[in-house]
Amino acid sequence: MGARFKFRTIIHPESSVIFAAAMYRLVRSILFLFPPEWAHYFSMNCLRMLCSVPLFKRIIASSYRVRVIGNRQSAISGLKLKNPVGLGAGFDKNAKW
Repeated sequence: MGARFKFRTIIHPESSVIFAAAMYRLVRSILFLFPPEWAHYFSMNCLRMLCSVPLFKRIIASSYRVRVIGNRQSAISGLKLKNPVGLGAGFDKNAKW
């Protein structure tokens, strides 16, 4: 009898954080090669295109959903806050999207 090997893909949270940080640096360095207005409109159009696909829209929405913990506590992206937080607009500076 030969030895049996089971191949499993194991994704550790640390590796996904490292991957996300590397992707952020890569995308940021590419976008900074272009004029700011162009990079802004390109990014917004990419987000609009991604959100037109229901699966990606759910993934994006679940990533930024505010969860209420207890009376007034909330959590945003894993960061626990004691009080409710209001976030102002900024990325959609022209209020087109």
